[in-house]
Amino acid sequence: MRVHAAELELLACSDVLTGLYNRRLLDNLPPVFDGRPTDVWVAYGDLDKFKRVNDDLGHCAGDAVLAGIARTIAETIRPDDLVCRMGGDEFVVLLRACDEAGARQVLERIQTRMADLDMDWVGGPVTISFGLSAVGPTLVTAEAISEADRALLVAKRSGGNAVVLAPVLRWC
Repeated sequence: MRVHAAELELLACSDVLTGLYNRRLLDNLPPVFDGRPTDVWVAYGDLDKFKRVNDDLGHCAGDAVLAGIARTIAETIRPDDLVCRMGGDEFVVLLRACDEAGARQVLERIQTRMADLDMDWVGGPVTISFGLSAVGPTLVTAEAISEADRALLVAKRSGGNAVVLAPVLRWC
């Protein structure tokens, strides 16, 4: 019975298409994810110009791209990091035990690996933009995700394939 309950819980927190964790897992994280301001970073990512893949090639092709991108992200992050598919072509990456430079390095490595994927069948490389925010002792994960999402909009407006840091919030 316990094994069955654990399997059901895992299924409830997993994205069927990509095999990644889903938004439900993020909604159930503890409010603070390690205590120091630079220990945990949240990156909110969104594929650039992904709509054209679905519009030009159909949703089956879009699903194949999403599954490949998800696999690339999962293989690129460090063992203690976590990636979740929020829905559509949006992903959240929780980066643990690093400073801003370390977080940027992981995200830029994801971007490089994506550029190296053979996506000629969709018209060239698929890129991703990220907004980045620190999780601090008084900033809960949900607020950091919201800050990262706002920074993501700046990255997208700047032309995409970028990492933009959210404004630094003052912790009390």
